[in-house]
Amino acid sequence: MEDILRKIQENTAPEDSFQLTISNNTTHFITRFNPPLQLKKGKQYKMALLNLETYFSFPNIDSTNNSFKYRFMHNGENSR
Repeated sequence: MEDILRKIQENTAPEDSFQLTISNNTTHFITRFNPPLQLKKGKQYKMALLNLETYFSFPNIDSTNNSFKYRFMHNGENSR
């Protein structure tokens, strides 16, 4: 019973979270955070796009180009 209660506690504990607002008026853009985002080692993180506001439609989006890309950077260099 204690194991079940411990699992319930772990799964319902509040998670750290933060919100980022990124704005631009071009199709492709890069955002660099200063200071950089600090993520704790050994923790699992989730990322989600919660909102997209646009003044135009996207008639050219189909299954071949419907993607969201991101890249981890470390000290200005690509991290792989």
